[in-house]
Amino acid sequence: MNMNKIHIKAHQLAWQKTEIEDELKFLEERIQRLPQKIANLSNNLGVGLDNATSILGLRIALNCSNNEIIEALQNITQWGVALFQRAMVSKNEMIELSLNGQKVSVPGHCSYYNSAPRWQLTFGAAMALRDHNAMKNLCAYDVSYWGGSYDSYHIAYVDAIIAFVNKSGDWNQLLLEAETKATNATLNPLLAQQLGLPCIALTQAIMNNDEKAFNTTLATALSNYHKIYIKKPEDRDPVAVIPLLLLGWCAYAHEHALMCNVISDYIPDWIVTGDFQLN
Repeated sequence: MNMNKIHIKAHQLAWQKTEIEDELKFLEERIQRLPQKIANLSNNLGVGLDNATSILGLRIALNCSNNEIIEALQNITQWGVALFQRAMVSKNEMIELSLNGQKVSVPGHCSYYNSAPRWQLTFGAAMALRDHNAMKNLCAYDVSYWGGSYDSYHIAYVDAIIAFVNKSGDWNQLLLEAETKATNATLNPLLAQQLGLPCIALTQAIMNNDEKAFNTTLATALSNYHKIYIKKPEDRDPVAVIPLLLLGWCAYAHEHALMCNVISDYIPDWIVTGDFQLN
């Protein structure tokens, strides 16, 4: 399909360079220590995932190497998969997890960290990496264990993804349900309208292999993302430097022969096309 390219500007993290460098060093050292503390501090998997997503944003803000960006995506995937795997095990049972190249045996635990939005971030990283094992593990998660507080469309949306990946249900109907719930969101209606609805529409376009709708909805989703995160105080959130879920879906679309007509630093072309080596 021959179409004019659509350029979407990405916002910049509103920190001084020295702030970014100091925070990155702190988080990188912290995440290395966390695996040893998992057994004693039950919520550390959630903390690890949050740290890993911040590290990715900080590395992108510092223009770190492609290898460092891929390593950050791998860390997000590892910590996220571990978080949701652990939640499916009883507190009376043990599970062995792999974190930072270390094997850690811990009792089962589920908490508010086991949220649908965190699942989406992890799934986005897994799609970007083409990590099909991680995607499979995430789609084995029992969604009755969701924690946290957020608008319910997030849950319906993840249900749709799991149904699509597992071929286990009517994902199209679930996306329509997610759309209705996002339209009627009450906790954060602005984000539901500006980010939730375009993401749902993008997902539906990709699942239906509709290239034209894919590009249209992607342009809307990225434009809205920029409008929200270029403003204070959102522009100081390292996690928001890159829209992980949108990036993941672009990579997935590329793998399924959908041509992306949108150019943006939010969706680095080398990640979308898979032009990288895994460690």
